[in-house]
Amino acid sequence: MRKAVFLVIAALTYYVASMYQSMPLMILFLIEAALFIGMFILSRHFKRRLKLAFKKNGGSMIKNEEQPCRLTAVNGGALPIGRFGARFTYGYGSSVKTGKVIYGAIDGKSESELKFTVKAPYCGIVSIGIDRVYVSDYLSLFTAKKKDDDGLRLDMAVFPRSKAIAVELPSYAYDADGFEWTRSLSSADSDSREVRQLREYRTGDSARYVHWNQSAKTDKLWIKEFEKESERSIDLLLEFKPSGEEEQPTVETLDAFYEVLSALVLGLLRSVSEVKTHWYDYEKNGFESAEITGVKECENMLFRLYKLNAKESGPDEESGE
Repeated sequence: MRKAVFLVIAALTYYVASMYQSMPLMILFLIEAALFIGMFILSRHFKRRLKLAFKKNGGSMIKNEEQPCRLTAVNGGALPIGRFGARFTYGYGSSVKTGKVIYGAIDGKSESELKFTVKAPYCGIVSIGIDRVYVSDYLSLFTAKKKDDDGLRLDMAVFPRSKAIAVELPSYAYDADGFEWTRSLSSADSDSREVRQLREYRTGDSARYVHWNQSAKTDKLWIKEFEKESERSIDLLLEFKPSGEEEQPTVETLDAFYEVLSALVLGLLRSVSEVKTHWYDYEKNGFESAEITGVKECENMLFRLYKLNAKESGPDEESGE
């Protein structure tokens, strides 16, 4: 729009200068023409001098929570750049969505920083990249564009929120007549185990573990946490897709799998000292294992699974400004 208005003004200047044989107006037209050409060259010059880079190479974030990211802009030229923009993309594997454009300005021979936030809707490895860079001249007549600025990309591991589901494990025993019977490890054994600490009630906690005396004193629900059995562990065998299905699981399916797996493992860790997970790696042609005793080990296991499924197909590609 600005370019069209500028050209209309220049054309009117030339028309009036020719009609009235006005030398000052003709000089003004020549200045306008030189300015038009100069702004075109300047926008291309700015494009060559501007370099962008992410502040860090990777990291982690929580699903559906905004994660701040920083992008460094370096101007190698002596002239300041009044306006430039970077359009971001994000996605899982081959599925890429286009985000908004972040704008900034930078002085000559200096460095600037752009801040933006991203929110990942699925668990896995999300790739954040620069799809296109826009650089404008001082009058915003021309915008020079360059695609895929040096292949810039930031990979972030997206983990589910740390939440545990209530799990009751059977403990097998035999009576005096040799008959087998079961009891809940997390409930029947709790009376004989030592209370480790009290903590506030969380959604999903069983009412049988409420410390009623302390709760009545403080008007808050407090839960008793017991010492775990030091020798007890659980083994889980993982399968990433339903039995009999040939197609690879989608990002949504894997997201649900990771959510349930994390909640299950953390729930089991309330009753046992260790959870061992096993899965088959087709590339290595063998089983892989992970021993989990806490949240950090659970995230490490999930990250290994993310990398294993990083090439799986995701939702259909979407694009929009």
